[in-house]
Amino acid sequence: MKRTRRSEKRAEYEDELWMPDFPMPAMYLWRAYHRIRNRKGGSGFGVSPLEWSDIDSFSRMSGTRLLPWEVAMIERLDDLWIRSMAEAMRNNADG
Repeated sequence: MKRTRRSEKRAEYEDELWMPDFPMPAMYLWRAYHRIRNRKGGSGFGVSPLEWSDIDSFSRMSGTRLLPWEVAMIERLDDLWIRSMAEAMRNNADG
């Protein structure tokens, strides 16, 4: 962004990078997701999705009781992350 001299190009980059503010009441789910994801090992064949056992282990070991809708949100976050990783890998392979 700092190296961009043309204002229209800078505006294009800013539009591409814009994101809405993170909803602070959901921060605890984001942190839980990251704690689980950071302990997920790889298979050597790409990213593996979180499994029920990962979420269950996190819940038992951390003492964090997750409601069904919270588990669903963690699964959704993981789906989005896996999709973004696959897209990044495709983009890197293309060029």
